[in-house]
Amino acid sequence: MLWSFLRKRFPSLSNIPPERVAEEAHPPRHTRTNVTLARKDQRPRLFDYQRDLADGALALLEARGRALLSLPTGAGKTRTAVTAILDALAGNMVSRVIWLAPSIELLDQAWDTFVDCWNAHGSCPDLRLSRVLGSKGPSITFLTPQAVFAASKSGRDLGAFQMVVFDEAHQLGARTFIASVDALVAASLRAEGKEPALLGLSATPGRGDDELETEALVRFFNHNLLVSSKLGINPVLSLQKSGVLSKLEFEPLSPMAVTGEGRRLLVAIDKCRELAADGSHTLVFSGSVGGAMVLAEVLQMEGISSECVHSGLEDSVRRRILGDFGAGKIRVLTNQRLLATGYDCPAISDVLILSQVTSPTLFEQIVGRAARGPVTGGWESARIWQFDDHLKLHGLPQSYYRYQMYDWR
Repeated sequence: MLWSFLRKRFPSLSNIPPERVAEEAHPPRHTRTNVTLARKDQRPRLFDYQRDLADGALALLEARGRALLSLPTGAGKTRTAVTAILDALAGNMVSRVIWLAPSIELLDQAWDTFVDCWNAHGSCPDLRLSRVLGSKGPSITFLTPQAVFAASKSGRDLGAFQMVVFDEAHQLGARTFIASVDALVAASLRAEGKEPALLGLSATPGRGDDELETEALVRFFNHNLLVSSKLGINPVLSLQKSGVLSKLEFEPLSPMAVTGEGRRLLVAIDKCRELAADGSHTLVFSGSVGGAMVLAEVLQMEGISSECVHSGLEDSVRRRILGDFGAGKIRVLTNQRLLATGYDCPAISDVLILSQVTSPTLFEQIVGRAARGPVTGGWESARIWQFDDHLKLHGLPQSYYRYQMYDWR
């Protein structure tokens, strides 16, 4: 129906095979397996609140405890955790760490952050980064929890780790994700007689739409939430004032109600055309994978550099597209929900939300894609364009302060 609707408006779409708008079935392939980093001679620079949290993570590691580290999206959770791990390696507190994240994009981001921070750190041993289990000596292993779960179910030896990091830890409500962490803990207990430290990372340490899951998350991390007192009572406002985060402006995509994915896509085409002419870098969240693909195709036909990413693309293709968007070679990047969590691109000046987001946590994650401020390579202000009034539905994103009613210490 969507394809037929848009072909009437854009006849040249008839030249594109309909299967182009169907998500491919094969999973993405990994192209990174191993790399060895050589020693450098200086320490990564952190903001004061990041150093505060990195010190807390080091104390957690030393005690082999559990905690959830929380910062608003765009404030540098990954860099903070990576620096803490490098400091721990330098102090011989740890030799093997496994970094879990639900998507390849998040693993790529963590991998690149380790490489970047390594280039600014001076006292670590030589370090191996790997995408497979079984690395010896000082190493960081990057895997999805799905891969760990599959390895555990097949009876494979997972090895012993002194620390397990779980990025986007608010997703730990998934049964297989919990099982993957439990399997790693059990393997380390068998091999070393003690549990590894467990550090979760999240901008939204709770499930605002599911109190039972939030309470389970609190218990899973032993009620221990790592936040920095240096950010005061309103961390988002503090970070905006300092230029770490951008000021977000929420704008309607249409002055009147627009229903139906096809009609909303027509409005989005006009808005993307307008934003591209102004030199904006726009990230679009559509109502379907097919809608995202059609939008990118139409914009390409109009001479606007645009691409669509979805889970059917091979890893190398997705990485190339994301790199081109970050470098400014692509003006409009479309997707359904693939880039909703963890995707970090300071170039984003505008975000379009074409369908209603019913989860407050997901809404906050999507909005966070435009959160990078000028101090960290982003914009002083960024715009969120929407058909539905998500502020009325969910309220202004407040990061972890939304979850103060839960029993975090």
